[in-house]
Amino acid sequence: MSPILEVKNLHNQFGSQVVHNGLSFTINEPAYIALIGGSGTGKSVLLKQIIGLTKPISGEILIFGKTPEYTFGEKGIRENPVGILFQQGALFSSLSVLENVEAPLREHTKLDFVERRKIARLKLGLAGFPLSSEGKMPSELSGGMLKRAALARALALEPKLLLCDEPASGLDPINARAFDRLMLTLTQSLKITALTVTHDLASVLNYADRVIAFAEGKILADGTASELKKVAHPWLSEYLSSGE
Repeated sequence: MSPILEVKNLHNQFGSQVVHNGLSFTINEPAYIALIGGSGTGKSVLLKQIIGLTKPISGEILIFGKTPEYTFGEKGIRENPVGILFQQGALFSSLSVLENVEAPLREHTKLDFVERRKIARLKLGLAGFPLSSEGKMPSELSGGMLKRAALARALALEPKLLLCDEPASGLDPINARAFDRLMLTLTQSLKITALTVTHDLASVLNYADRVIAFAEGKILADGTASELKKVAHPWLSEYLSSGE
């Protein structure tokens, strides 16, 4: 069976700024994986290239052995079993929570109204969103509830790879840790991989199964949180000590 995700010798550059210089790693097993690195190390760039929004200068990305479509188009999104959880949720402001979760099903499947609604409510339940609030508009939600609604939508098409861009951003510590526990439970129970860009040290140290650290365009460290502490590098040492 092909790996869940392969990133092979990726090179990306914007003007004189090199963000990836031979970046390579492989994900073989479902896990909750934290992707960390300083500003400008290309974490969000990598997520965009995994879903095919932009193309690297050179190198290759394979999702279950297939290359993403580099067209922002429907073909790549439909063919790649990838879900996306955006930093600010990115819910449609004119749709209710339930309608937001139902949107990918309406767009990419031939399910009828009843089946779409049934699946949308199931996904909301998985994300810990109270069904009593399914009719609310995104503007009526708290930060934590907004993240859960966005997570439910990301899970709508049953992805095997879930890309998360700063999911704890804007959440208080209690809600951030609750979200971490939810993500860990989902990756274990649904056998999915959550590749999560984060700066949240508590999430990295206490919840991530695996941590991939970027520096100077390459992988600085790749392993458990305890293994990262053994790596001697100025940025990583400062990052890991920032919570002390």
